[in-house]
Amino acid sequence: MSDKRIEELDGLRGLAAIIVVIAHYFGEVAHGLRALTIGWYAVDFFFVLSGFLMGSIILRRCGEKGFLKAFYLRRAARILPVYCLVVAITIALAGMTQGHEWSDRPFPAAVYYLFITNFAMSFSEAGSEWLR
Repeated sequence: MSDKRIEELDGLRGLAAIIVVIAHYFGEVAHGLRALTIGWYAVDFFFVLSGFLMGSIILRRCGEKGFLKAFYLRRAARILPVYCLVVAITIALAGMTQGHEWSDRPFPAAVYYLFITNFAMSFSEAGSEWLR
């Protein structure tokens, strides 16, 4: 397999991600449309494609010196900034809409930034529905 990106597969992964977002915000809510609850199929599809694309990178380059360190640093550089931005925006929006019956009540920001949400949820009924 060459080092060239397979743009069609990247496009399918993007489409799957959009379907998941639509399912979460328009299908899996009390007033949502049941037909839009197909998001779990898209989650499975997204992970299968991601596994194929990332697995092919790993298999192709696993013999290179320092590959794993560079691989994980690149993944962190792609994922962490967007993750931190989404957490910050969601917590800010929840704070601005506090008091409305549809508003969310997230954990303190540190819970999300330290990646301990599952532990916090096991000890408390609180937590953001938007950030699960």
